[in-house]
Order: sequence, then C-alpha cells, then structure tokens
Amino acid sequence: MTSKNMKIYNMAKRCAYKRGTKRSTRGYPGGHPKKAYKDALNKAFPDRKGWRAQTRAGASCDVFVGVVVRASGVDKHMTRMLDDVLEYMKKHDDKWKRIKNPKKSELKKGDLIAQRWITGNGHISVYMGKNKYGDHLVANAHYYGKSYPVIQLYENKVRSASRCKWFYAFRPKE
Repeated sequence: MTSKNMKIYNMAKRCAYKRGTKRSTRGYPGGHPKKAYKDALNKAFPDRKGWRAQTRAGASCDVFVGVVVRASGVDKHMTRMLDDVLEYMKKHDDKWKRIKNPKKSELKKGDLIAQRWITGNGHISVYMGKNKYGDHLVANAHYYGKSYPVIQLYENKVRSASRCKWFYAFRPKE
C-alpha cells in the first residue's frame, strides 16, 4: 500500500463509524457524525450554503470521500460531486491512477471505488480491505460512514452489471 493510500485509509477509518453501529447513532437524519468527521467536513468544505440538507450535513457518499481525501492531505482540491470526481480524475491523471472494472484482488486499502448506473445514480466509497472473516469492506457515508461489504458491488447486490454504466477504482499516485 502506498503512503497516500494509507493516509486516505486512516482518515476514512477515523471518520467512519464501524460496521454494526446502531442506526440511531449513525443514521441520517437523526444520527450524529463522529467528531473527527464533523471537524474534517468543516475544514474541507467550510461554505456549504446552497447544498441540500443531506449533503450539507455531510451524509452523502460524495461529500464523505471528498472530505476524507482533502482532510488526509492527499489532494486538497478533490471535488465532491460524483460526476465531477470522474472528470477531476481524468484531468489529473498525474495525481490519480484510474482502474476500469477493478477485480477485488487489485484493490488496495485507501482506493476510491466509484460506479455510475444507467439510471443516473451512482456511488463512491473508500476501500477498507478485508475483515477477519475475509469480507471486503468499504467506508462510505450513506449513513455518516457506515462500512458496507464490497460484495454488494461485485455480486450485483447494489445494481446489476447490466445496469452499471461505469465502474472504476482510483488510486493516488506517489
């Protein structure tokens, strides 16, 4: 794992709730983000006027990843909107390696995993490696950073492959 990947991984771990955290603690809109995440959100995106409520609160996947990458110090100019992230990565291929349709074995802790579905919706998260049971995990902010198994992405439990427009992993270059 590269040192930049490790910075992203450590920041995501600090900002995300552990898998299994009660919904009343982590869930949007009634939940409460961890202090580390709130602090990083306020530093990374201090002016959130005009953002919709969920996004302003930092409870969306794109804001979570933007906060983690900015707060880790890996890329202070990381954007937050999913389409903007893809465009940003394409324009900054000197900073980011883009891996199309990555295999689970190719993923490294701290990689960003992004997908866009034909419906127009999408998702982005931080790959967190395997747990002691061998499950691949990601940190995301569907609910202020609850970790979900990567198996949902790879075994079509989120969206079937036929409905997936694109699927990438992004890794910072050293």
